[in-house]
Amino acid sequence: QVRGGAAGFFRKASHQVVAISRCFLLPETVEAFFLDRRAELAGTANAQLQGVSDGLEIAARLEAPGTAGKWLSPERTVRFEIGPFAYRVAPDNFIQANLFQLQPLQGLLQQYLGARKIARAVDLFCGCGFFTLPLAASCGEVLALENDPGNVAALRANLELNRIDNV
Repeated sequence: QVRGGAAGFFRKASHQVVAISRCFLLPETVEAFFLDRRAELAGTANAQLQGVSDGLEIAARLEAPGTAGKWLSPERTVRFEIGPFAYRVAPDNFIQANLFQLQPLQGLLQQYLGARKIARAVDLFCGCGFFTLPLAASCGEVLALENDPGNVAALRANLELNRIDNV
């Protein structure tokens, strides 16, 4: 969040932004990217920083109410590979925010699916398809539901990228 020129996180139970000088959850490259832009953000009254990264590349936008937004990076999407699946994700697409959790989450799903023969699965609020792709690999058919047009476009692109046609 950016409020009154301070970039950081909301103070507990408030809308006050606490500026940060370090974030232990962000990969170093992402942290450096945002910290290097603090001066640029200082003039921003109220906005949301949106970013996605694979730990090396980053695609980032600054979204302010009533504006078209501003790209902070030359990249518009970042490609991830999690297990056998590839994902192309933009900053405003829905995917787990913490890189270190992607592989374990997908591993839990794969462990659950195991050798089961599942005819049909439903992925509610599927975002860009993080769970949809492994479900499609293990199930006869997947119904993926999403109401955000940007996420639907990303889902379709990720299905095409992975040559999946049973969703």
